[in-house]
Amino acid sequence: MEMLITHVVLTLNHSSWLQFCIINGVTELKISVFKKCDLAGLFDYANNDAMDRFHVAIYIMSTLLQTSQDRLEVSQKAAYLYVMKALVDYLKHFFLTRMNKISPMFYSAMRKDMFKALHRLGNESATCGVQSASQFETFKYEKEVEVA
Repeated sequence: MEMLITHVVLTLNHSSWLQFCIINGVTELKISVFKKCDLAGLFDYANNDAMDRFHVAIYIMSTLLQTSQDRLEVSQKAAYLYVMKALVDYLKHFFLTRMNKISPMFYSAMRKDMFKALHRLGNESATCGVQSASQFETFKYEKEVEVA
């Protein structure tokens, strides 16, 4: 369904496409910005946003391969869509960290922990490894964030 919506949006005329992007971004901000969350919730938001951007990139590539319209125009709209999605995610995380009084150093600690988990995953067999977000040591973030 999301792929179909992405295809329709990228092949719309310019004013409808821009209107959809703005409404979608404002709605996403409105839904998530004023929610209370702890470090585990912020971790889940970051993972879901990264996965969502990956899905959007796949949908965009699929639309570019399937469309019969001007590929340059569709690719420009796709680039704007992707940049707008990243900007909305940036603003969302800015407000989430600000409203919940979480240090931005949380993201540095999270990135380090994710790279460690990926390294461990590469060294282990395919059946072992990270099964869920709870395996990441979120308690380490609290200690590292308090120090900053």
